Amino acid sequence: MGGEIWLESELNKGSTFFVGVPAQKSPKPVESRKKEMSGTVSTVRKILVAEDEKSIRDLVTAIFNQNGSGYEVIPAGDGQEALDMVNKYNPDIVLLDIRLPKINGFEVCSSIKSNPDSSGTKVLIISGQAQKYDFLKAQEAGADGYIVKPFLPAALTEKVEELLNQN
Repeated sequence: MGGEIWLESELNKGSTFFVGVPAQKSPKPVESRKKEMSGTVSTVRKILVAEDEKSIRDLVTAIFNQNGSGYEVIPAGDGQEALDMVNKYNPDIVLLDIRLPKINGFEVCSSIKSNPDSSGTKVLIISGQAQKYDFLKAQEAGADGYIVKPFLPAALTEKVEELLNQN
């Protein structure tokens, strides 16, 4: 069926079992905050995916870039490119890895949240770093949410929908 099972274990701390099940349907588009442009109404949501690992960037893009999904995905491979894309495309949400080349994800998040033009943009950290320090650092940078890799596509789409429907 294309699923996978894996385990992460740390001596004297415990084990976590992960089960990956392929999604069977496209993610539902979120309730859209309609944007009026030139007298027309657009319901397409822009998602910026800032991830240096191409396979993960492609996976996340595929999850949200399906026909009729209601999303436009904008990829970025490093922190500087992510900031450039935020300024150029004004995404609704940024899915942001912490360990990015050029500028790390915490700094990118802080820059997004401290800029009046982008401070309302939702930022969801997606990282393999799962220590309490990382969660606190993301919160200090202004992140709206945090998902640990590896993740299930359904969990990612649910969190994105939840954040986009806030306000």
